[in-house]
Amino acid sequence: MPLLLLMCVGIATLAPTWPELAQVWRDSADYAHCYLIVAIGLGWFVMRALRIAPIEARPSWPPGLLLAAVLVAWLVAFKAGSAIGQQVLCPLIFWLAIWTSCGGQAARHFAAPLAFLYFAVPLWDFFLPWLQRGTIWASHAAMGALGVPVAIDDNIVSIPEGRFLIAEGCSGKRFFMLSLILAVLLASLSRLRLRPAALLVVLAGALSIVANWIRVIIVIYAGHVSNMQHYFVAREHFSLGWAIFAVQVAVIFWMGLRFASRAAPTKRGEVSAESVPQPGRSVTWAKLTPAFVLLCLPLAGAMYTRYVLQPSSAPRVSVAATAHWAGPRPPDPRWLPTFAGATYQERNGFVNGSSTVEVFVAQYQSQRQDAELINSGNSLLGKRWTGRPGAPVEPGTNLIEALAPSGDRWLISYFYQIGDTRTSSGVAAQMLYGLRSWLHETPSLVIATALACKGDCANARQQLQRFKSEALGAATLHPAGS
Repeated sequence: MPLLLLMCVGIATLAPTWPELAQVWRDSADYAHCYLIVAIGLGWFVMRALRIAPIEARPSWPPGLLLAAVLVAWLVAFKAGSAIGQQVLCPLIFWLAIWTSCGGQAARHFAAPLAFLYFAVPLWDFFLPWLQRGTIWASHAAMGALGVPVAIDDNIVSIPEGRFLIAEGCSGKRFFMLSLILAVLLASLSRLRLRPAALLVVLAGALSIVANWIRVIIVIYAGHVSNMQHYFVAREHFSLGWAIFAVQVAVIFWMGLRFASRAAPTKRGEVSAESVPQPGRSVTWAKLTPAFVLLCLPLAGAMYTRYVLQPSSAPRVSVAATAHWAGPRPPDPRWLPTFAGATYQERNGFVNGSSTVEVFVAQYQSQRQDAELINSGNSLLGKRWTGRPGAPVEPGTNLIEALAPSGDRWLISYFYQIGDTRTSSGVAAQMLYGLRSWLHETPSLVIATALACKGDCANARQQLQRFKSEALGAATLHPAGS
């Protein structure tokens, strides 16, 4: 009972993490199963808590220090608006709280159900580019082996009969996740030791990747032999994916049974280690006190942010004209960056001869959920624009080589500024804000310059570099209206 209450306290104090996580589960089909994952993980935890015999509870300060450090990291991620940062840390916080209160024996006992909760965290999106590139590589190799002429352009596979977009859904991420989940549950139910359990999980993941390659190769080859008229090409191929996954599940079950049959049988009269009473003192409320106190940090931080921390009163930043750049002029309507929830935005043009540099400033006096400097909904490109990273015009900046819907090529150079510190890294900008804003609310902004290329983009690059050195130096950014 004390351990279950400790987990309830942790769930309550980490409350700011859950709404956005639940939104991911609702909005993404790849994570629609996560409600079931959480139910299984929590049920697994409760079963172990009820079945475990009295354990030797030895509170330990080293994991307590680790718990404090991880909670501080959670607070930084919370203030920086990093939802994934908060979500990734939560199962680790629960595990360290048990280790702090009850010692290593209990921590090992509950490691598996708490680690299982990571299947409900959207960190699996980081595997998507690798899975996608692997599928493209396999498709290219297979078509070559089958004698089908093939060409690859980014994530488009072209054959003489047509083109196939290897989109995110073709990466097989969902089947990859489900295969790993199934393997972990089989390993747990079979009570496999660590090495065979890890091998089963690795084999299930590898099988899932290969099965997805086979699915995509079948679809492309069907398009080749039917001149793009096959059902899998003209109508849908999701049924093919689920049919292959059903075979894959059967193979994973077979592997799990094989691993279980090879495991050393339990000797007559031998009982499972987790049900054997262990000598020593059982868990008491007093031993849980350090973990209870530490788990109050997130709640205290959220209350401090809401009721104590004062909003920033820093002046708005504006870009002013210089001796060589006249302005501000009305902005070019073709370039329309969007930064949701910004306290202040400014768009202007500055002219030097035949060159007009467009300037965009978005400033946040303080950040909050859905009003963050770094957010997937923010974009420095206009609607229906496409872009790719390019070599920066100066150190400490980023460059996008963009293509407008009209076909015009643009260069967009930008950097972030937190207080008086500039950085080209969005992650560094958010972490820096997350650290500084606990002392006082810190203004954060993005400053971007854009210029349409005339002919090649070499001259545009030079003009952007010149404008940055003259108009965007620290001494030339002024409060708006000054």
